[in-house]
Amino acid sequence: MLDFPKWSGGSRFTILEDVRGTARYVGMSANVGANPASPVWKIFRESRVSATVSRSEWALGDSDAVHIWDNRETYFSALDASNSTNSEGRQYTLASAASMASSITGDVFDVSMFSNWSVQFIWTGSPVGTIQVEATVDGSQYTPIVGSAQATGASTGSHTVNFGGSGFFKIRPTFTRTSGSGSLTIVAMGN
Repeated sequence: MLDFPKWSGGSRFTILEDVRGTARYVGMSANVGANPASPVWKIFRESRVSATVSRSEWALGDSDAVHIWDNRETYFSALDASNSTNSEGRQYTLASAASMASSITGDVFDVSMFSNWSVQFIWTGSPVGTIQVEATVDGSQYTPIVGSAQATGASTGSHTVNFGGSGFFKIRPTFTRTSGSGSLTIVAMGN
C-alpha cells in the first residue's frame, strides 16, 4: 500500500481511517473534531484490486476538503479489476437516494481529467422543481451550464447531460425544489 499524501492545510487537523477488506480509506479535515457528516473532508482510498494490481485515488478524483466522511464508499468505483479506469470510463455517485423534500446540491465532480463526461439524474416520487448542472473554472464560483436544466414534472423520470471537451474544472449537480417530494440519485461518468 502507498503512503497517504501529506496535508498542507495547517498543523492541527482531524484524521480518520477505515480499513474494509482490501481497501483503506483515510479522511483528513482542517477542522479539529470535524463532524463525519459534514462536507469538510479530503478522502483518499488505497486498494488492492488483485494480487498484482493496487490503486490509489482521491474521492471523485478531487483532493479538496469538500467530501462527507460518512459517504466515503460512494465516492469510489467498486473494488474489482474490471472496474478500474478503462476506455469505458469511471462511474461516480454524486447523490444517492437523496430526499427531494428540499433542494439538493450533489457532490462536486472534478471533470478536468476527462475528455468526455456525463451526469444522469434519476428520480422517483412526485417532485416538482428543476435539475441542472453547474460548473466552475476557478474552483469556487459555480454557474449553471446552459442547456443542462430540466423540469422534473410531478412524476418519476430521468435526465442525462453529456459533454465533450468542456474545459470546466469541476461540476456539481443541483435540484431546486418547488413542491412535492421524491428520491434523487445522481451518477456521473467520465472518460
